[in-house]
Amino acid sequence: MARPAPASSTVILAALKEHADMDTTRFAAVEKKLDDIGGDVKSLLVSRSYVRGAWKAIVVLGGTAGAVVSLAVALLRATH
Repeated sequence: MARPAPASSTVILAALKEHADMDTTRFAAVEKKLDDIGGDVKSLLVSRSYVRGAWKAIVVLGGTAGAVVSLAVALLRATH
């Protein structure tokens, strides 16, 4: 005896479940990529802030050293 064909609703339900599972997998992959991109952006911002801070420190130290040298030269000229 032949098996009866599955009901249309059963076939449609199985197809919808399969698509939902694939969408869930794709969504998880997209979420992971976005998390990775977010981590890269944070790292870039931190490194840019560090570099900006380092340059600011170099400029301040250079300015301070220049002022100290200028004062030392002025003091030497004044005493001699």
